[in-house]
Amino acid sequence: MTTDGTLEFIVDASTSVITGRMELTIGDDAPERDPQNYSISGSNANVNFEEIAIGTLECSVPRNATGTVFLANTNAHKYYKIQF
Repeated sequence: MTTDGTLEFIVDASTSVITGRMELTIGDDAPERDPQNYSISGSNANVNFEEIAIGTLECSVPRNATGTVFLANTNAHKYYKIQF
């Protein structure tokens, strides 16, 4: 977690790939902890990330459901940074 409370992680894809979607499964324990917004960026050197998508998430009922966010991404990246 960053100092401003944002949850951030970087995925190393091992090789450059085009990512076209993100799937999230929400828990059934505490709706107030569900992420409200997301940001996805890509890079090939783990620096100077290029924004791919930002948006809001609809984490409502049913709980324990998996939702898909489709990305209009046409560039291959080795590293993907995801923030909530």
